[in-house]
Amino acid sequence: MSFKKIERTKEIDRRRHRKAKLAKLRARYHAAKTEAERKDIYSRAARLSPWLSVEEFANPSTAAVTSQ
Repeated sequence: MSFKKIERTKEIDRRRHRKAKLAKLRARYHAAKTEAERKDIYSRAARLSPWLSVEEFANPSTAAVTSQ
C-alpha cells in the first residue's frame, strides 16, 4: 500500500531542496575564480529562483536586512 504525499508536504520538500541547492551554488559562487564562472553559477541559481538578484544571491543575510 503506497501513500501519496499531501500537497503541503510536497511544497515543504520543494522548499528544502531549493534551499539546499542554493546553498551549494552559493558555495561554488564564492569559490569561483573568474567572473565567467560566477555568471554561469548565477544563471543556474536564477533558473532555480528567478526572483533572486545577484546581490541577494551572493549575500542573502545582508540583502534581507537592507530591503526592509
